[in-house]
Amino acid sequence: MSTFFSKMMIASIVLLGLYGGPSHQGAYALDESIKVQAAKPTEIHLITQYIDGVSIQQIEKKHIISVNDYLNQHPKWKVLENNNSTLILKRTVKDLSPVSKSVGVLGLKDGNTLTLFKGDPKANQIIQTFFQIDVDALQVNLIKQLKNGIPVSDKQHYTKMIHSFSRYALHYTPIKNRGDR
Repeated sequence: MSTFFSKMMIASIVLLGLYGGPSHQGAYALDESIKVQAAKPTEIHLITQYIDGVSIQQIEKKHIISVNDYLNQHPKWKVLENNNSTLILKRTVKDLSPVSKSVGVLGLKDGNTLTLFKGDPKANQIIQTFFQIDVDALQVNLIKQLKNGIPVSDKQHYTKMIHSFSRYALHYTPIKNRGDR
């Protein structure tokens, strides 16, 4: 019976302390005298750069206590700018952008410049321009495919196509310096 009485006594003391006991009133008085200033949220710009030249930027506002802690949670991001209210981070992704994966098409701009388009090359929505190619060295059916557009839906196909067409790149002879004569 004494164990029951001891437990009841401890429970009463705990409840008295939590609900109306002197320690609670003192804490309440201290809370009124403390002024807490909430930190302003940091505007975070997250820039993702893809191999096809596309950059996608997301902007979010968050309360960050420590930039280093935030970066430790996001190790693939590099700081471009950090001031009191703005944090700009960038990461490079070795893959095609979502746009290129869904509607990316290789074609010819101005008749001989290998270009990645957003959709039909005739719409002229350029994602990335590569190099001029010697169209006279290409087979007729390949020229026709490029004029209509060759879809690229993944990194492997994209890099294979760029590499294949690089054989036909026009190379210019650099102008020699006057001292080279």
